[in-house]
Amino acid sequence: MNLADLQEKRMKLMLDASKIATEGTPETRSAFDKMMADVDAIDADIARLERVASFEAEQRTRTVRPAIDGSEERSNQIKQSFRNYLMNGAIEARDLTVAGQGIMIPQLFDPAVISAQKSYGEVYDVVNILKTDHGNPIKMVLDNDTTAGLVGQTVGTDAAEVDPTTSSVTLQVDTFSTGIIKVDNGLITDAGFDIEAWIRDKFAKRFFRGASSLIINGNSGNVASLTYGYSSNAFTSNATGVLKYVDFATAIGTLDPAYQANAVWGMSNATLAAVIALSDSNGRPLFLPDYGNAANGYVGTILGRPVKLITQLPGVATGNTPILFGDFKEAYTFRQQNPGLSILRLNERYAAGYETGFVGFARVGGVVTDAGTHPLVGITIK
Repeated sequence: MNLADLQEKRMKLMLDASKIATEGTPETRSAFDKMMADVDAIDADIARLERVASFEAEQRTRTVRPAIDGSEERSNQIKQSFRNYLMNGAIEARDLTVAGQGIMIPQLFDPAVISAQKSYGEVYDVVNILKTDHGNPIKMVLDNDTTAGLVGQTVGTDAAEVDPTTSSVTLQVDTFSTGIIKVDNGLITDAGFDIEAWIRDKFAKRFFRGASSLIINGNSGNVASLTYGYSSNAFTSNATGVLKYVDFATAIGTLDPAYQANAVWGMSNATLAAVIALSDSNGRPLFLPDYGNAANGYVGTILGRPVKLITQLPGVATGNTPILFGDFKEAYTFRQQNPGLSILRLNERYAAGYETGFVGFARVGGVVTDAGTHPLVGITIK
């Protein structure tokens, strides 16, 4: 009896038992107990079959080389060698003259592709993300009522009109692509790893890397630059060409307390290297590493606030603004049309060359959302 049959039999027993469970006669109680005993036995059988199925699935995921010899082994070596050449261009140079014939002895191929790693900046993780099902322009209203409060009122006279200061920005989208990746159809079929999953992963990283770069630098279209938007709210560092402890204290003092609760520091890895060397007058380090949050992109704290690595920010040099501090979600809205990144498989376009193309498209936009009280401040190097 297979797993499906056992599960069906168990379900039938439970249904029959539930029908007599409340009758309460000696006969029904005895029948009910017998059914439950049968259910327990079936549960044990199901557990055994599931363990066997799990083991068999595990074995199928492993590359098993059958024990063969002679001409069949030789033929498989040649096929594997050719497949290895398609995958990585490597040719084995040993055993090239056997019985007057040269072959390429196959090298083992690790199904885990080793890829170059580079942080995509992760500013995408801290700004406000607005996802929409369309790409139509969206008007965002900015309201600044921070100067209004209570004023003295004379009884019998009308209260003065004090309207909030409102403005708006229009959030639109531009279209971007990941570029096309073309793959040999034979490689898709024969590769020792999931080519399509690997390509999807590449495109996802291209999307986040590109989105983070657009947020920081903007483009000539509908994606505004975060750093340019707050350049007028940056203050100049205390010393020429370097950062000092006092600069970070000044940043905290400059940012309005309304934005302090969710404020984070943003800087590149090169800037962090300079910050690590800073300490107060008692020799206590300014930067405190937090390895527990490194997986979330927060590598530590400065004066109690988290540090987010944003690789697109410039390094410490005169005229640069290498550090941003504040509530990034209040400061900037990045818009993406759902699903964010659409990946198309181009079957027909490259069919004549026995290839398949893959390309990703995204429609995104971004605006600075500073209503007037500056949720973000920057430190510009003197």
